[in-house]
Amino acid sequence: MTRSAKEIYKDVTAHIKAEQRAREEALVQKIEALRGEALPTLEGSEKQIAWATEIRLKKLAELEEMIEEALAEMPGETELIEAQGREYKTKLLQITRAATWIDIRKNSVEQILSTVARRNS
Repeated sequence: MTRSAKEIYKDVTAHIKAEQRAREEALVQKIEALRGEALPTLEGSEKQIAWATEIRLKKLAELEEMIEEALAEMPGETELIEAQGREYKTKLLQITRAATWIDIRKNSVEQILSTVARRNS
């Protein structure tokens, strides 16, 4: 039996939404795990620090996702990928101004690393 374009579209849409939910759930789990880490103190007003803390956690979790994806794509480069990941995390953690995290909140991790983090090193 042949499926209609509408049925196929519904299935594809449901699959994409399920993948997005799974990725969001994984990101939330990574953020919660990062909350337990001792991270450098952010500087700014109380309100800025609260907001920037969440932004920073999300970006660190996104970095972890990038590292996991790279490890899956290049399993023979584990040492190099993990070392690079540690270096990137160190660069992100050098950003201690809450206002900076707020300003770059819409940037991808790649953009942050290539611009803002480079200036802080």
